[in-house]
Amino acid sequence: MTRKQYRLTRRFMVFLAAAPLLQLSQCKTGTSQTLQFVANQLPSTIFSLIQSLALAPLFSFLGGGTTNTNTNTTGLGGGI
Repeated sequence: MTRKQYRLTRRFMVFLAAAPLLQLSQCKTGTSQTLQFVANQLPSTIFSLIQSLALAPLFSFLGGGTTNTNTNTTGLGGGI
């Protein structure tokens, strides 16, 4: 075995030894938890959206037709 093959083999063995530390299986768990969170929040989000659309005419009438609360009048596009 040549010196180059020995170094390559040693690096490969170190990588194999460290592979469990990478915990690639945790990616599946994180994705699963994220999808579960989205699925749990979806009914509330849909209800909130429908409620705001249904009440938009009332809010427009009570608010005088303006819904913009940004008071930046400098025209520079910056926030408050």
